[in-house]
Amino acid sequence: MTPKRCMPTFAMLCLITAAGGCAGQAARPAVQAVVQAQRFVLVDDSGARRAELESHDTVTSLVFYDERGEIRLLVGIDGRSERALILVNRADATPAVQLGVKPSGEPMLGLAGPEGAPRIILDLRADGPGLRLADDNGVERADLSVGRDGGVWFTLRDGEGNPKTRLPLEGVETLE
Repeated sequence: MTPKRCMPTFAMLCLITAAGGCAGQAARPAVQAVVQAQRFVLVDDSGARRAELESHDTVTSLVFYDERGEIRLLVGIDGRSERALILVNRADATPAVQLGVKPSGEPMLGLAGPEGAPRIILDLRADGPGLRLADDNGVERADLSVGRDGGVWFTLRDGEGNPKTRLPLEGVETLE
């Protein structure tokens, strides 16, 4: 074939190739700038639920699940009570760590025993910081706090959480 005869064939091939490329691009879905939903569920290769992002009523949460479907991590806020919480669970789904903001606006960190009941609570209350220790049932038994006036107090409680002894740590004999 002479170069003049090849030209129309070459032009036709270019046109077909370009048209095929454009058709491939047209089939590609458009990227959306915003996706709106009340719930998203993330699944693994086997179809098992591994995470959820959900918003209903005034509660918004992000939850992560382990391979058995147990909640291992929860991050949530409740618009009604204005409480925010991060909850980390053990493999058996019992609570281990809580980090949150109470409805009053006070931050807190809680460490739970094997049964899931809070055993150590560190918080910043309106009257000052505090460290609270609880028994196996989650009943507060001892409290160390610093008041707004700078006074340090140690409070002992009975099995129902009622204060029984409160000691100011100012003027108490120190051990050296």
